[in-house]
Amino acid sequence: MILRFLLLHLSFISLVNAAQQSNAEVLNNAEGLTKFVQLLDSVGVSPSLGKVIFAPVNEAWEALAREEPVLWERYSTQPEFIIHLKHFVNYHFAVEEELTTGQIWDGTRDVIRNEYGNMTIVQNPASIDGLPRSAISSADINTTDGMVNIVGQVIWPPYLRDGIVNQIFDDRSWKFAYTTMANLILHVGIEDAIDADFPNGITVLVPPNRRFNRGELDIPKMLTVAEFENTKDFIKCHMIKYIHTSQSLYGREEEQGLFVTVLGTHIWWATTENQIRFQSEKTLILDNPSRHGLFHVIDMPLKPPSIRHFTDLTWKSTDQDTSDCMKFFTNTNTYSMQLSMERGEKLTMFCPTREAFSAFNNLDFGRLLEPMWIRHAKEFLLNMISIGKHSRAELVARAPSTITFLNNKTYDLRRTGDAPRIKNGINEQARSWFGDLIATDGFLHLTDRVITPTAVSRSVYDQTADDPNFQLVTENIDYVDMQDFIDRDPVLTFMAPYDRAWWRIRFGAMEGVEIIKRHLFRGLEFCDVIANKTSIVAVNGESHKIELHGANEEHVYVAGAYIFKCDILARNGVLHHIDRVIGMEYPTVPPSSSPAPTKSPQPTVSMQPSRNPAGPPPTVSAAQINYQTGYVRPTADAPAFDPNRYTSGAVTKTSLASSLLLMFATALYHF
Repeated sequence: MILRFLLLHLSFISLVNAAQQSNAEVLNNAEGLTKFVQLLDSVGVSPSLGKVIFAPVNEAWEALAREEPVLWERYSTQPEFIIHLKHFVNYHFAVEEELTTGQIWDGTRDVIRNEYGNMTIVQNPASIDGLPRSAISSADINTTDGMVNIVGQVIWPPYLRDGIVNQIFDDRSWKFAYTTMANLILHVGIEDAIDADFPNGITVLVPPNRRFNRGELDIPKMLTVAEFENTKDFIKCHMIKYIHTSQSLYGREEEQGLFVTVLGTHIWWATTENQIRFQSEKTLILDNPSRHGLFHVIDMPLKPPSIRHFTDLTWKSTDQDTSDCMKFFTNTNTYSMQLSMERGEKLTMFCPTREAFSAFNNLDFGRLLEPMWIRHAKEFLLNMISIGKHSRAELVARAPSTITFLNNKTYDLRRTGDAPRIKNGINEQARSWFGDLIATDGFLHLTDRVITPTAVSRSVYDQTADDPNFQLVTENIDYVDMQDFIDRDPVLTFMAPYDRAWWRIRFGAMEGVEIIKRHLFRGLEFCDVIANKTSIVAVNGESHKIELHGANEEHVYVAGAYIFKCDILARNGVLHHIDRVIGMEYPTVPPSSSPAPTKSPQPTVSMQPSRNPAGPPPTVSAAQINYQTGYVRPTADAPAFDPNRYTSGAVTKTSLASSLLLMFATALYHF
């Protein structure tokens, strides 16, 4: 060993006495530096960059391989660790000024700069970043580029000896510090997991201290016992089990993609606009290597991504714009995580892209984002989300079948090749060509079409006409030619009497318009809104008294009519089902004639019936009554009625006769 160093020393004496050479020529001409030269070539570092070079001999690299066999094998052979190898090699170059060893250890300086920071000088005993001055076998070889020193020991970059956690604790710059993130890591006890020996390394995204305040994160709350698991998830969503350098990201053919974090959720990366972003947050400082990985400094802290979060981040730096879905989350103050927790299951969301929304009715879209239509907007949002965490492949495997969304609407589930397809009739089909974004609360898939629920696509009139128990009110609306008014007029509340209520009354042909108008109200009058009023004014100017009955005042009556089904949302308003025709008195026995208008200008007068004279609707029992958001579900039975008295065979047998008599009365009236 000593003989080799002597021979090497003699060879460099000849170089010094020869004509001046460049750094590269000196290194290439030295037989004992072949490994160092080879490593410089492999990482693309030019020797001319060094003003002072500490060049380890071959034996020094062999000693390093024996000392750290696994680590050095990764650094020198695995592509993902190329940045570590570059730092290891390039750390031996001081770049500030040409200095002899005498000048380095003359007591006038504590550091000299290299490309990655400062190399620490110790005067007694003389060393530089752990390299003893005595390990320099040939010093101060003057070249045209600077000075070359031949050394018998490799200089370890201090940060490559340390883990990420210690590094971000100690790392200080004039601009950033990272102790907040480091303390949170130590608090949840996953520092060993971050600095674990991952075969392919780890990438950690670290926000600076000051960005926590800007992100409005409550650090004291994050340090409480109650938030322990949430804080752990917060750290894990910043960890990616692979080394992703800036060079590797820019070198990809695609400009965006997905990585999986240690939390198990996706993180979206992009290199658009010559800027690397993670979850749409730009990076501030890139490629800070540590022993088993590296960290990037990002502009803002990330959050464990829920489905809602994903809809908010794509538009900023990707070509998959889901921001319109985020508008509905925001305007309705809805959180996908809360929906998942309420149901005790993960969710799957089908979010239409911005392009899909551009083909949607602009009038309906704008209206849904207005504050007064918030319940319709939430219905619209729930029509995109289904129970269960289902990948696109799982949905394709299930087709053909059906899929039910959180608003209880069921659609056909089909497939188009490898893409799941949701079918709402012939003319409305949404396909998901991209998706499987893994969120904390389920999957997010993107669709090329908006699936519109009846709350958006069907008017108050349509909703009434579609219900088989409300055909008579529809016929009477058509008869007096008010279908256009009810179908198109915006912001209407319609209290629709069901068929059995119409069977019990008679009225003149000219009364039909006023009867229908008594059941129409301007604005959105939901059941909980009505229950907090004492009266309500119909479109014809009549004021109807509001009463509450039941043990807890849970039953709402308007002008004596019981609202047995609340808040059926429609495109132009809201629909309620009631058990009697407002303003009309009932006979004491079931009628045997048509409920349609007759030639008689005055209805038959009878004694006032008891509450709920017609009984419950034919297909709805008290237990099935569905009260929507904001209205208290009944805790007592519906008002009593006598089924033997009011549900006789005469009622069911007259339905056909009623329709025939209605046709006859209509013809007679026009005649």
